[in-house]
Amino acid sequence: MKIPFNTVNAVIAAAVLVSLPVSCKEARSEETPGWWGVATVRSYHYDRSDKHNEDNYGLGLEKHLSANWTATVGWYDNSYDTRSVYAGVTYTPIHMGYFHFGASGGLVDGYGKHPFSVYLFPIMVIQGKDYGVNIALVPSFHDPYTVIGLQIKRKF
Repeated sequence: MKIPFNTVNAVIAAAVLVSLPVSCKEARSEETPGWWGVATVRSYHYDRSDKHNEDNYGLGLEKHLSANWTATVGWYDNSYDTRSVYAGVTYTPIHMGYFHFGASGGLVDGYGKHPFSVYLFPIMVIQGKDYGVNIALVPSFHDPYTVIGLQIKRKF
């Protein structure tokens, strides 16, 4: 039995989320909860045979609830030249200096026939005191194209 590529991506993303340590320190002295402005800027599609929009400009907000948990909301121009709105949470329990590793999940619109789609993907956050970058490895649930997404951000 052949398993569809998007199912494999979903299982990998879920395995990453489930395997992350849950007993990480919630508060760190160099990081306090607060608001961040986020700009979605680019994506890179592994499959270069189709022409996708890789200029995915958009704006959003992050509310850092603790060192590990962040609520996210925003919009961007997706790979199909359609406006997408998203809302979700990011959990990054692995911290190595400025590098934070975890997963992001939530709801997004603008893909497929349904009003909203569920998203879940591994994420790496490179974050200093006032500036940061989110790099997401996004498995596709609608076609076989895995994507790397880039956001830049600044703390308010």
